[in-house]
Amino acid sequence: SLLPPEIIEIELARLEILGIFKTTKTQIITGGRVTSGQLQSGMTARILRKGEEVGAGKVSNLQKEKQIAREANEGDECGISLDTTDALELGDELVFYRIEEKARKL
Repeated sequence: SLLPPEIIEIELARLEILGIFKTTKTQIITGGRVTSGQLQSGMTARILRKGEEVGAGKVSNLQKEKQIAREANEGDECGISLDTTDALELGDELVFYRIEEKARKL
């Protein structure tokens, strides 16, 4: 119990940015296509540009066909509101993940 927990990062979904609609200081509204996994509102994201991490954010809103949605599956096109202060560009990729802690044993 004295050992620090092992931190495991699990990739849940990927989204390719196809359009950027509105940018403020703390939020970006963008559209894209889910290339793998299942995207849900509230997920944490990492922004990749040409394979390198350039920022991070969190999904605050998810829309499909101009209606609020709970999830978007692989192949779906959707719009998201991303809470971030980092800039996005067309062609960037968002990688959504979850972090789990696992107790270590000797």
